[in-house]
Order: sequence, then structure tokens, then C-alpha cells
Amino acid sequence: MPAQLLKEYQRAEAVIGKALELNPNYAFAVNSRGTLAMYTGQPQSAIPHIERAMRLDPGFSQQYLHFLGLSQFLLGNYETAATMFRERILLVPNTDVTRSALASALGHLGAVDEARRVWAELKNINPNYSFSEHMARLPFRDLSPVSQIAEGLAKAGLPD
Repeated sequence: MPAQLLKEYQRAEAVIGKALELNPNYAFAVNSRGTLAMYTGQPQSAIPHIERAMRLDPGFSQQYLHFLGLSQFLLGNYETAATMFRERILLVPNTDVTRSALASALGHLGAVDEARRVWAELKNINPNYSFSEHMARLPFRDLSPVSQIAEGLAKAGLPD
């Protein structure tokens, strides 16, 4: 498991730095630097890294799209985030995680009916999905992003 998922941010940065020292074009490490920035409260600085990873490995862009959308979401760019989440859903139709983020972005945008439709799709794909359990697994340094996501879901009247 990557160190950043264990909330060992300094160790994660050291490992990512070493990987990039060995191969500056290693897309996974470039994306990891971006996601680490996002999880540690720096979504703006995450974006160029994630975009670069997408250019380096366009075949894996579907994965990077989620993190890019989440970075935009955390900056309050809900329309941009929703566009990215929709694109990822087209590429990965069975994603529950991206649907959760899309439903929240739609809640922030006041698109309640669409948010509820997306949530229904999510529950159809994964009836056991729990927002609380999912958020508990993510390595955010502080809980403000979790609150921001939960707020979007609440605006759409969506449950845990």
C-alpha cells in the first residue's frame, strides 16, 4: 500500500521523489505527487502533476481523471469537476466512487434530480456503498474536504 494511504506524508513524498529521480517520466509517481498534494490540502498544486501524468500515460487517464476532478472539486470548481467525473464514468461505467463525487458536485450546483439519479446508479452498482466508510479510508490530512463532499450530498438530499 502506498505510504500516502497510510497518512505518512513525508515518507510518501520521499518515495515519490526517489521514483521521479530514477524516472522523471514515471506517470504513476507523477500522479502520486499530485494526489499527495490534493490529500494534504493543496489541490491547486495537484492539478499540473495529475495533468502531466495523463499526458505521460494517456492509456491510464481514466484513473487520473478522478483525481483531477476531485482536485477541481476541492477548489470549488464544481462544474469543471462534474465534467471530469462524467467523462470518467463514460470510461469506467461501473465506478461507484466517481459517482459519489459527481453526486456531491451536482448537489453543490443545485442539480438535485441529476444528483439523485447518479446516486441511484451508484447504489445499483454497489448496494453496500457507504459514503462514511469510503471517506474514512481516504488519507486527507484534515477533514474539511470530507465535509465539503458531504455538504454537496446533503444539498441533494442524499443519505450516507
